[in-house]
Amino acid sequence: MTGKAHLILAAIIVMLCAAPAFAIKEIGIGISGGITYDPNNIEEEIASYNNAIESYRAANSGTEVTSLNVPYVGILGVNARFRIEFFMIRLGFNYLEAFLYPTMGSVKPQGGDRNTIRFNTRQISLPLSFGFLLEATRRCIFYFGGGFSVLFVNLEIKQSDPDPALGLPASSRKEVFDTHVLGYHLFIGAEFPLIIKRLSVSAEWVFQQGVSEPVRSGKSSLKRTIDVTGNHLVFGINYYFTIGN
Repeated sequence: MTGKAHLILAAIIVMLCAAPAFAIKEIGIGISGGITYDPNNIEEEIASYNNAIESYRAANSGTEVTSLNVPYVGILGVNARFRIEFFMIRLGFNYLEAFLYPTMGSVKPQGGDRNTIRFNTRQISLPLSFGFLLEATRRCIFYFGGGFSVLFVNLEIKQSDPDPALGLPASSRKEVFDTHVLGYHLFIGAEFPLIIKRLSVSAEWVFQQGVSEPVRSGKSSLKRTIDVTGNHLVFGINYYFTIGN
């Protein structure tokens, strides 16, 4: 466990010790959406495919190529937040996938079939977060904290017409990596009221970190680790139930 993770754990223990002295003041339900760049850190691997494609084109005139792009990935989520005075405890569910900008490229030798290469990368995360709330005015809140996440990760690398002669890093039709990762996250955000009572909007930056153990492909003996470290920008809309006065 890293030094940052130790600090988060220490803060969580302090808050858990203090929380029983106070009653839950508010319960909130939120839905969120956002974006992140390359959530499973496949940019280096994509670059290796692009380099191989360009090398093949340089050595074989008449070859048609389309470079693979690094994915921007959409985030959809729901969460439940429990407020205890100026503490917060939040449970969440987040789904990440490249809905609109999937990673695709191709190489077509002269007189041959086109090989379309596609990376499909997905995450499901279950974060448990703890934080502090700083209320400027009613429902105008700044907050920060951290916590731990369990992440279920899937990465697929597909080729429509693989050929070892192309010199790509892999020559199989499909590789599939499924694993789970225990990671941690830090966050800072702000929340503002809407005209409609009990509704608010929020904006949040989240940094998460975690690396899997080596995982074997479901289609071959190939092994790799998956790094979920990255930055997320998330916007949400929230509805709150006040407990007591």
